Amino acid sequence: MFSSVPAEADRQQQQLRGMLHRLGATPRTPVTMVSGGADGPRSLGETASVDPSIGPTHHVLDCFHLSMPIQHVAQAAKGWPDAALVDREEAAGLADSIEHIRWRLWHGQAQRALDLIGDTLVILDAAAETAIAARRRLGGSRASRGLETYVSGQSGLIIDYATAR
Repeated sequence: MFSSVPAEADRQQQQLRGMLHRLGATPRTPVTMVSGGADGPRSLGETASVDPSIGPTHHVLDCFHLSMPIQHVAQAAKGWPDAALVDREEAAGLADSIEHIRWRLWHGQAQRALDLIGDTLVILDAAAETAIAARRRLGGSRASRGLETYVSGQSGLIIDYATAR
């Protein structure tokens, strides 16, 4: 395991190489980088590998960073239950969709999760009868779009976490 902070960016490559060397990594040792998906750690893993010419470093999106945008959508949905019956029903439907999205991502089904996020956005965008409900749906829609953007951008790093665990 290796961790660093931006203030040490100029030394990160040497630190990671040193750590790999101390652990006995050879030019044939596979390296897996688990990160939040930012370009910095990805490129750091490529350049700090003992011998990057052997093959690419395997990158994995860590589950914590994946779960945060899902949690934002869940929090947006929690703001709905004090509204009218139709809003409570929509909020329950959104909560159910969120759990299905979470399950699909946990099992490495990024495209199926993106499909469900898209379906959820269609429902959120279509349902805006009152000003209060519209504001609440807008929060859910923003959070869902953020989730969609994040999952879409990181889909190549999403693994089957259930199997990996």
